[in-house]
Amino acid sequence: MDSVPAAPVATVRATSKVTEDPQAVIAQIAYGYWVERGYQGVNQADDWFRAEAEYRQRAAAR
Repeated sequence: MDSVPAAPVATVRATSKVTEDPQAVIAQIAYGYWVERGYQGVNQADDWFRAEAEYRQRAAAR
């Protein structure tokens, strides 16, 4: 099985900008959650909804 290259979660979150494509940023955040869990778990929808909430919270704080 091929290994999935993991970007450090802190780097992914720190480099996200409001001017970037929101869906791309949300996808990066959701991917970070999966990485944090050690590539375990299959409920992608939960990660996506959580990432959307984090994205909206960050956007509102700017």
